Amino acid sequence: MSKIYIQNFPEVLKFSGSVGAACVLSGSLHCSGYSKLIGFITSSGSCETGSGFSIFQSVNAASDWDIDSGSDTWDTSFSAACSVDVLGNAIRVRYKNGATTTLNLRMLFQLKPIG
Repeated sequence: MSKIYIQNFPEVLKFSGSVGAACVLSGSLHCSGYSKLIGFITSSGSCETGSGFSIFQSVNAASDWDIDSGSDTWDTSFSAACSVDVLGNAIRVRYKNGATTTLNLRMLFQLKPIG
């Protein structure tokens, strides 16, 4: 019988619950040794117009967020998944809620190791 090893991937941002109008959720993590950011977000409301959801990376360990790996906006309830190549030394995921309270928001973004 062979052994199975389960890895716990580092979480950049994890949330489940309700958020008020214009609430900001953000998480960042150093990502040396990781190749991808994988994650999902689902919401019963909308996010801020323009760049309510964004992923940024930094090549100099988070003193400047100089790589924009994607931004998006949703006007109504939505679900989305993503996979982003890690290019920098740190990564940040940011979500800003829209003008009204969102009762059901769930998200999980994790780093996947190289290999």
